[in-house]
Amino acid sequence: MVGYFVFPPTTSPFPVLEYPQVPPSSDAGVRSQATTSSTDASKTSKEDEVRKAQRLKYEATRQARLEYERQQIYLSELEWVRSGGALRDANGRRDKARTEEFKKEIRLQNEEKEILERWKVYEGRLRALQTAPESFIMEWDSIPWPMPNHPSSHIDITTTAVSEFIFATFRVRGVRAVRKERLRTSILRWHPDKYTALLLRIPEPEQRAFILEGVNAVFRALRELQGEDRQPSV
Repeated sequence: MVGYFVFPPTTSPFPVLEYPQVPPSSDAGVRSQATTSSTDASKTSKEDEVRKAQRLKYEATRQARLEYERQQIYLSELEWVRSGGALRDANGRRDKARTEEFKKEIRLQNEEKEILERWKVYEGRLRALQTAPESFIMEWDSIPWPMPNHPSSHIDITTTAVSEFIFATFRVRGVRAVRKERLRTSILRWHPDKYTALLLRIPEPEQRAFILEGVNAVFRALRELQGEDRQPSV
């Protein structure tokens, strides 16, 4: 393919725009200034207010339509670059600078999507773990450790790694989250008491101790992050 075409959508959520018109007064004839009454002045004032309101409504609708069409064009160009195409300037030449900007945006969107998906999977697995049936026997690999990479033991669980994972979604544009609340929720989830019943189901004492060390490591890391946040800024 040698180019790309971007068309605004054939259907739009906005009505066809027609500039508002206010019908003339129904009074026939031309009045002289001397015979203009206060009633006529009041009617003219109301007509002016109606015209003003209609003009404002028209302009607001026009701006919304233009913004909608710009957004549709942007999305079309984004998908074109995502599919491997290159953007072109008004003269039909390849626009390397704009194409690279779109590629950066696509990479950022992919990264944000991956972060959100990873957090969604983590929360789902954690809920499933904490509501597991009595027949479930917990193992190290069945635990969704809050780490960018799955740890091999409690030694791999560091404060830096835990922080990187639980606050990763804060880098996603549009995400509304509070650091203090994220920490509080995570501390409640990883309190060792939450795992007492699950640990008792593990028959091997060594395995129980091994997993408990991991849980304690996560809990300590979260409390350390909470303590850092409480430190007064210099």
